[in-house]
Amino acid sequence: MKEKTVAANREVFEAWEKRLPGERVADVAVKTGGELQGGKRGEFTITIEAKEALAKVEFFPLPESALSVEDVTAAAAAQGTTGKVTFSARVLAGQKLTSEALRGVVVVTSQGGERRGVNVSVPLGGKK
Repeated sequence: MKEKTVAANREVFEAWEKRLPGERVADVAVKTGGELQGGKRGEFTITIEAKEALAKVEFFPLPESALSVEDVTAAAAAQGTTGKVTFSARVLAGQKLTSEALRGVVVVTSQGGERRGVNVSVPLGGKK
């Protein structure tokens, strides 16, 4: 008779797995907007809608060698379920984009202290 194998520290792994960023998080919706004007510079927004009131919103863009991400602001509406990230981006002089989107992670913290990460892809538009 074969014995059932139980993973050591299963509860710990399950708890941490919920904290890993995902493409789709059931209780968080993300919308993006903006475009590089003339393929050079633009203003962008990431809007977050959550089922629980948010205490904090953070944005961690992944590096894009030809792009400078500047003036990042991230805020949660006071006692609300909406968050917003704004930033400007510009293509560095003499460089060409290697991607049509800026990828990164938006992290939201609920009023209760639970942190969730959502993978985001912000279309840059105007790639030239």
